[in-house]
Amino acid sequence: MPQHFHLVAESWQDYCDCADLSDEPGTNACALLSHSATGFAPTYSCKDTKGYSPLAVPSHMVGDGICDCCDGSDEVTGLCPDECAVWHAEAMEKAAARAAAHEAGRAKYEIYKTTGAAAMEEAKKEMQAAQDEAERLEGAEKEAEATKDAMLAKEVAPSFHYCK
Repeated sequence: MPQHFHLVAESWQDYCDCADLSDEPGTNACALLSHSATGFAPTYSCKDTKGYSPLAVPSHMVGDGICDCCDGSDEVTGLCPDECAVWHAEAMEKAAARAAAHEAGRAKYEIYKTTGAAAMEEAKKEMQAAQDEAERLEGAEKEAEATKDAMLAKEVAPSFHYCK
């Protein structure tokens, strides 16, 4: 594979001349080269995030005048205030709110589960009572039919009286 040479004066001119990115260390000039071409993901690791995450930003966002790292280390010194403690506190508050919402939802689920089970048992009792009543009424109906049939069997054909 042929090697590519360039003048030292061409280093740090904000243009990536070398495939191994060696002519632009610490800059974002080579940040948009594909991961497969360079063999590494082009990211910049924030220096001191004091527990706040994410700890890395895409390299092409370094030195763009926008503070991506909470400690401001991705920009020139003094441009960005160190807000890691504030960002971390905000992230913790959001996480606590999510956890509280999850717990409230879990408590509501438990209530629904308990009351739902009780309602199901009540519905089963009502169903059984209705089935028992239906069986009782069917028995009464059969008994009434039997009584009717017995009365019809006893009934005597009417007798006629003939006049003289």
